[in-house]
Amino acid sequence: METINFVASIDERDIDLLLLEEFKVSLEFSSWFASLAMEGQSYSDTIGTWHSVCDAALGESDLIHLFKGDRRDRCAILIENKISAPQQPRQGERYQERGLKGVQDGKWHKFTTCLIAPEKYLRGGSYEAYDSRVSYESIMAWFMKRNDPRGRYRAQVINEAIEQNRRGYQPELDKKMTEFAKVYWQIGQEKHAYLNIEPPRDRPAESTWIMFKPDELPKNLQLAHQLDSGKVRLLIAAQGDRVERLSQELSSFFPTGFEVVKAAKSAALSFDVPVIYPRKEDAEDKRRDIEQALKLADQLASFARENIEFF
Repeated sequence: METINFVASIDERDIDLLLLEEFKVSLEFSSWFASLAMEGQSYSDTIGTWHSVCDAALGESDLIHLFKGDRRDRCAILIENKISAPQQPRQGERYQERGLKGVQDGKWHKFTTCLIAPEKYLRGGSYEAYDSRVSYESIMAWFMKRNDPRGRYRAQVINEAIEQNRRGYQPELDKKMTEFAKVYWQIGQEKHAYLNIEPPRDRPAESTWIMFKPDELPKNLQLAHQLDSGKVRLLIAAQGDRVERLSQELSSFFPTGFEVVKAAKSAALSFDVPVIYPRKEDAEDKRRDIEQALKLADQLASFARENIEFF
């Protein structure tokens, strides 16, 4: 038995719940983690920690840890946890948007976004959309320093997740999502082939963004239909500091029905379209909604091509 792994596999939810408990019961761990994720921010007391916090329009945060600084201001850490699964389109930017919404709604006064993952994962991509990154290895080392059975057990769990990352990630593909994307592509080819909709491929359940790549779209722009959030968005790289100005300038072209939002260092020209749940609904049944989104995406692509000076 000693040669068998003590657990068959570790998934991200296992790590989420392990950290949730630690945030709940250990002020020492919470203040240590906050010193990495929100460098320079003092820590006086824990307010609370929540798992799998969803926003209907902006998506899900794996963990949100809320604490008080020395001036009693409410500080939030919005945490995305990855073992090996790839980032979804604009995932980091949506964390920023949820953080800003929390400030606007009065839930906290300041926030930071943090990606936690094995070092190999953090070295393998570009994650500037997150304010900070904390490696599994540093968390494992913290537990090991406790030098007690509980700390050693938690370090062992983290280490198993690191080993899984080294062995590589195999996404769990979803037939319903794959079929929906295939029919979506077929519908798009009928009248909107210019959009160069990403070709059909096997998809995991969470891959609910349809990306468009028109040939003449400037390289700093991305065009996407976010099915389950009901958004068609033109993403503008490195323009996050121009949100208000872009909103004013674009109002003469789009009098109503749009907003420009900050997404980390980027800006997004965003339009509402009907929400579609691709794992619960058939693409043919949602043809009218898909065609509405495709028509809007086509208009945005044409606008971007004809008004490059904005971008």
